[in-house]
Amino acid sequence: MKIQQEISNRILKQHCLGCKVAIVVNILWGVFNYFIIEENKWVYVGINFAAATIIALAIMNRERLKLNGEVLGMIPMLTTLTAFAYTYNTVDLEVFQKMTYTHAAVFIGAGMFLLWHIKYSILASIYAIIINLAFYMLFCTISVNDYLINGGILIGTVAIFMIVSIQVRYKLVLSEITSQKALEESRLELKASEEQHRLLFEKNPTPMLICSLETLQILAVNDLVISKYGYSREEFMKMTITDLHKKIDYSDVILHTKEISADDNISEWVHVLKDSSEIDVELIAKSIKYDERPARLVSINDVTEVNKYQDQLIASKQEAEKSKELQGQFLSNMSHEIRTPMNGIMGITRILQKSNLNKEQHHFLNAIIKSSENLMVIINDVLDFSKIEAGKVVIENERFDLEDALDVVQEILVVKAEEKGIYLTVAKDEKVPRFISGDSVRLNQILINLVGNAIKFTEKGGVSIKVHALHSDEDRIKLRFDIRDTGIGIPSDKIDSIFQSFTQASSSTTRTHGGTGLGLTISKQLIEMQNGILAIESEESKGSTFSFDLEFDTAVQTEKSENELRVVARSNDKILGDLNGIDILLVEDHPINQMLAIKVLEDWGFNVDLAENGLIAVEMVGQKAYDLILMDISMPEMDGYEATREIRSGKHCENSDLPIVAMTASALIGENQKCYKAGMNDYITKPFDPQNLLEKIYNQVSSKLKTA
Repeated sequence: MKIQQEISNRILKQHCLGCKVAIVVNILWGVFNYFIIEENKWVYVGINFAAATIIALAIMNRERLKLNGEVLGMIPMLTTLTAFAYTYNTVDLEVFQKMTYTHAAVFIGAGMFLLWHIKYSILASIYAIIINLAFYMLFCTISVNDYLINGGILIGTVAIFMIVSIQVRYKLVLSEITSQKALEESRLELKASEEQHRLLFEKNPTPMLICSLETLQILAVNDLVISKYGYSREEFMKMTITDLHKKIDYSDVILHTKEISADDNISEWVHVLKDSSEIDVELIAKSIKYDERPARLVSINDVTEVNKYQDQLIASKQEAEKSKELQGQFLSNMSHEIRTPMNGIMGITRILQKSNLNKEQHHFLNAIIKSSENLMVIINDVLDFSKIEAGKVVIENERFDLEDALDVVQEILVVKAEEKGIYLTVAKDEKVPRFISGDSVRLNQILINLVGNAIKFTEKGGVSIKVHALHSDEDRIKLRFDIRDTGIGIPSDKIDSIFQSFTQASSSTTRTHGGTGLGLTISKQLIEMQNGILAIESEESKGSTFSFDLEFDTAVQTEKSENELRVVARSNDKILGDLNGIDILLVEDHPINQMLAIKVLEDWGFNVDLAENGLIAVEMVGQKAYDLILMDISMPEMDGYEATREIRSGKHCENSDLPIVAMTASALIGENQKCYKAGMNDYITKPFDPQNLLEKIYNQVSSKLKTA
């Protein structure tokens, strides 16, 4: 739109100039006519002066007559061509020749000079032909041949040349105007864009500055940098970006590169503000050009609070890890400090049970044993829970006898059920195979927890265990275990909470029935670790049903499998006969545990020597060849781990590979692995089951006795 207006203005200006030229040309043409025409010369002079007058009136009154450039250009073209045509066609041949050869190009050019568009050039040409033809027919006495030869061809040639010249000039002028306008508009847009970018930079909500790529001189800063750092704009212009840094080592400053790169560079620094306070900043630099020279646009992110928060997180993490370490240490100490006296209590109680006691004394001993067993259940629950929480529990996959596993659960818990006068039954569907592959230890733990819990909260009726197959294929079988009781039931609003750690349905339940509240939590987690789900249905005063589904690998039930899995009972008499007279070194620092272990071992007919710490044990091994060592772990002077490593080194005795069985009050995660790593052959926790200890001694010593 602006270009068209400019063209119109140029046309109007050009045509005004053309009108002035046409006035002069017509006046000169009239004077010329006066001197070369002899007859009726004033007629010709008058016609030219009339044309000049018409053109002059048109140019002077163009605004009042509302004449645009194109109409204004037509007026001198029409009047001049009419005057010229009349003159050419009304003179004799001699005068015609003079006009043609001396002034034809000037006269034609004067009229054509006023035209811009091709349509008006064509119109002028057509009009010239028509007016000349009309005047030729009306007035001309010259023959056609003389007319064409002496003037027509020349006039036509000049007309064509002028039309072409005018069009070329028009195109050039149009191109010039377009280029000028485009350049002007581009400059305006660039200026507007620069202004927009300047405002965007200065008002950006992120602190930003521009610095030289080579010298790091600050070239521009936005408003937020000024308010944040406290320097004025003039002060910034005298600084480099390195003046803001606290540190002086700039060898790795990413801003100090000579390359123009589109890649963002990020670095972290400490900046010092004008008031000497410090902030942590993250600089994001991008290569740009500023005032036609290489520069960097630097965004400044204040990460002071973020770094403080990260430091707090690190401190919190370290504190949590320390707390976890302390928790593990506490559990280890608790396990050791409780199990050590419990070993003495339970061991001595068992010995007393074999002595001659009256009925009341047996009753008191049974009460001690029951209380001790309950306390051990609580301790084991806490330790199992810590293992699961630490992710240290590994689910095994070994073939086992499901019927035997169920029988073991029943044998362990039926005594408790009978004490309360309730029943405990086990039923297995015929479709359930006897031999399957899975983790029998964890299944046993789950069932004992759930069944024991059911017995605890049942006063009348009883508890039933049912196992049936949901579906199976050639390799896998999915079993459902239902533990149903007729106990007190669980309120509907408490069902979800009973699976939380250390939680029971109510505080009165804890006081009445005891327990840690971990049994269900441990069972649920063990089931979920095997991709199972523990579900519960319960109604107050009517009982509860706990159900869980587990998948197992199916094992082929063969005679060989049964023989492999069936525990062959060995009589203690035969074991003791095989082990009669063996020499055992007992390494133990606790007096009660010393007395208990020596009593049990000597009752079995073993020769027992005592070492009160690891250092003494190492010396005694060098003096006597023992068949087996029972090694405590926590002892003064030298603990069991170090003593075992010393014995295994071979520096103190020839029999450096003699069997060593750890006897420890610690039952924490990885304790057995620590024992094996130190060089021990087996591991038993306190309080120990005498039968279990006898089996372990036999397993370690029997092979060597046979060899001997």
